[in-house]
Amino acid sequence: MYVLYRSEKEYQQHSKAIHSIADHYKLKEALIREIYEGELKDLQKTSRLKNFLSVLVTRHVKEFLYKSKLITSK
Repeated sequence: MYVLYRSEKEYQQHSKAIHSIADHYKLKEALIREIYEGELKDLQKTSRLKNFLSVLVTRHVKEFLYKSKLITSK
């Protein structure tokens, strides 16, 4: 079984990032969570600096939203 979040603190950190993106772009949090957690899972495999994952994942999610035309500007 794959564990996405290693602690409650880590879960809260990523949840805040998810909420922030959803709120900023006026998108459903469930949609952002699905995209975010997919990116997080991919990046956890190769990342050496786990403390900065929320920043990197947020950037990837925004890029995905932009490319998929769910948002019009970065």
